[in-house]
Amino acid sequence: MKIVPDVLDALFDCEVDTRVGDLCLCGNASPVYRCIDCTQRPPSCNTCLASSHRHSPLHRVQKWTGAYFCRSSLSHCGLRWYLGHDGSPCPAARGEGVASTIVDVNGLHSMDVVYCGCRGAAAPPRQLLAASLYPASWTSPRTAFTFRLMKHHHLDSLQSRKPAYDYWALLRRLTDNTRGDGVPDRYEELLRASREWRCLMRLKRSGQELGIAKHLPHGSTSVGVTCVACPRPGFNMPANWKEMQTAENAYINGLFLGIDGNFRAVLKVKKHDADDVPLLDGRSYFVSTEPFLKYQAAAPTDPNESTCSDLRSMHMVTNRKGVLVTGIIAVVCVRHSCYCLNAVLDMTLGEKCVCHSLLDHRVTICA
Repeated sequence: MKIVPDVLDALFDCEVDTRVGDLCLCGNASPVYRCIDCTQRPPSCNTCLASSHRHSPLHRVQKWTGAYFCRSSLSHCGLRWYLGHDGSPCPAARGEGVASTIVDVNGLHSMDVVYCGCRGAAAPPRQLLAASLYPASWTSPRTAFTFRLMKHHHLDSLQSRKPAYDYWALLRRLTDNTRGDGVPDRYEELLRASREWRCLMRLKRSGQELGIAKHLPHGSTSVGVTCVACPRPGFNMPANWKEMQTAENAYINGLFLGIDGNFRAVLKVKKHDADDVPLLDGRSYFVSTEPFLKYQAAAPTDPNESTCSDLRSMHMVTNRKGVLVTGIIAVVCVRHSCYCLNAVLDMTLGEKCVCHSLLDHRVTICA
């Protein structure tokens, strides 16, 4: 490839800047700082760099040491993130700000966040939300995630099936690719915030927080996506569908459901956090916890006995040790491959409660 030397020369040129020995455009200092997230921006001094990034406080910057550009930050240039006044300092602000860690798609940023101190100003978590920052704590936030990061992490997990730990490892290496100990560990905060974010997005996109339940059949408050093609009276069927139905076209109004289970989705006996509770209990695909436990306690027990001497799968499932849930079972629309609402439940001992009336109970509800 004849162009390789030219391309490498261009890449090497990006590692230096001959203008660092000149005066900054302000004429007061040497331009030893440069922003690597801005496009074709000339180097500048710390004062000019901080002033030009008042509305871009999460850009990554580098500082010229005399031999090479090293990693720096806008906070080292004196930039503080002022909330409540479009980036301008609040006249009633108290102190120099709160030392915080802001996580964005380009890594972690340590920065002083100055909250608005005007009379009637919102609480710190609400001010962070107004600045498109999702707080990791709702009492005294010291860590926040940008909305851009939350959306990116959500889509990345859906498309690539990447574990949250790998995503966090990427953010850590974007911050410091030497794998040093200087990167704050915010993995647990990311897990909690991403779970809350998914819940909030479902509430927002389902329309439940806007009162859509009164326009849905039976006043449903579910945030799950139901099969819109399956026939449902009062939703996508004419009011006189019973008069129109005959023996020849009855299949059109039929609801075809399938049932399948997964014995690998087990829950082992372990210590659980008392605050680890469902955020949308009974408002999506899984059944409500308390009603299901009451129904399960009253359901008959299936001995799960097999007369086949070579069939050991039933014995393996029903005699598992150290597990609370031996699997899950779900009811789906077989025509369109959609999960039915409130039709996914846990199995505690083989297929207990599935081979009896509980199954009919779930099918009736999801239909």
